[in-house]
Amino acid sequence: MKKNVIKILIACAALVVVYTIIWTVYVDIVYLPYIKALDGEKSAVIDGYEYTVFTPSYPSFSGNLSVEEAKRNRDVYSETTAGLLIWPSINGECRFHVMIETPKEIYDEYSSGSYIYGYELNSELKPDLSTQEFEDNYNEHKDFFEDNWDKVETMLKKTQSVFNISL
Repeated sequence: MKKNVIKILIACAALVVVYTIIWTVYVDIVYLPYIKALDGEKSAVIDGYEYTVFTPSYPSFSGNLSVEEAKRNRDVYSETTAGLLIWPSINGECRFHVMIETPKEIYDEYSSGSYIYGYELNSELKPDLSTQEFEDNYNEHKDFFEDNWDKVETMLKKTQSVFNISL
């Protein structure tokens, strides 16, 4: 009986070691190239944009990259700004989510409710309208989104050049 308990404990310890090795290799393969693109740092301001690499915390495999205008002040802001979240995968493909934030005086021109508009982007880097919920959200704020699309395009181009992401 005692030998069986020892075997089970050794097997559990081995599984934890194997999982840790797999996790470490995954994080290195997926996120290390982006950290290298920022000269070995997890965050950098380049050409007016702040680029950040959020590596997954053990034992999770979920991390992301973020890009936002560096001039953005999260407490007091006077103009519309954009941010980009990117979820890289081990095969090199990425999912993109854009957020557009606006101050109250600009926001009131468009709608009422939240000041932050978020949109998942599809493979063509346009708003994902694959569900009724996504489509309704987009249609409700379409004018606002289209008026600020130039900020998103600029950010996507800069992201492509800094992180070497295929768009």
